Amino acid sequence: MARNEFTTAMDTAIDALRAEQANLYPVRMAFLEAQAESAHAYCDSVERIVAIVARLLTETTTFAAALGDREISKDETLLIKEALEEIIVADILSDAREWADEAVMEVA
Repeated sequence: MARNEFTTAMDTAIDALRAEQANLYPVRMAFLEAQAESAHAYCDSVERIVAIVARLLTETTTFAAALGDREISKDETLLIKEALEEIIVADILSDAREWADEAVMEVA
């Protein structure tokens, strides 16, 4: 991966994160249901950010490996993505979504 490809990967990630940031807005929450809906929206946003970061991490790892005259296998690339998804999406976000679902059921 050449320097230009590396900076392009970073620019792409930054642009994607800025687009994601533009979709977020601060709202004062008055009701539990609104908070739960907001939690779902933020969880979705976090999942998209995880995907962006996973792509950038994979590309930067590939770049770093190339500096050491080594290639990253598809299995190693998959491990990077799965690790981020396991920690953030499976554990943290599932807890947040579970809370939001319970809150909606309490209100209903």
